[in-house]
Amino acid sequence: MKRWIELEILRKAYDWSLNGTPGEANVWNDFVNIAHNTMTNLNDTFTVDFEKYVHNQDFVLFGKCLSLFENRSYDEITSLIDEVLQSVQHPFYYEDEFSKSITKSINIIKEVN
Repeated sequence: MKRWIELEILRKAYDWSLNGTPGEANVWNDFVNIAHNTMTNLNDTFTVDFEKYVHNQDFVLFGKCLSLFENRSYDEITSLIDEVLQSVQHPFYYEDEFSKSITKSINIIKEVN
C-alpha cells in the first residue's frame, strides 16, 4: 500500500474521531493506544471495547487502521501516526473528556519524541 493511502486511512480515523460524542468509543484513540510505540509501552493492558462503537463506520475505520500492519512494523506505524498528528492544524477549543483524551495522547507522544 502506498504511504499516502496509509496516511489517508489514519487521517480519516482522526477526522472521524473529531465528530464523536464525549463518552463514545473513539477509533483514533483506540488505534493509537494499541499501535503507537509510546502508548503501548505505557499501557500494556489496553483493550478496545467494541461494544461502545455505535456506528458501522467505527468498525470499518478500525479495520482499515489494523490493515496497515500487513506491510508495516510498529515503528513505521508510529511514524505514520506522528505524521498525522503533526499535520493537525487546529487545536481543540473545548475541554470535554473526548478532547482531553486526544490531547493527552498527543502530549505523551510529544514528550517521548
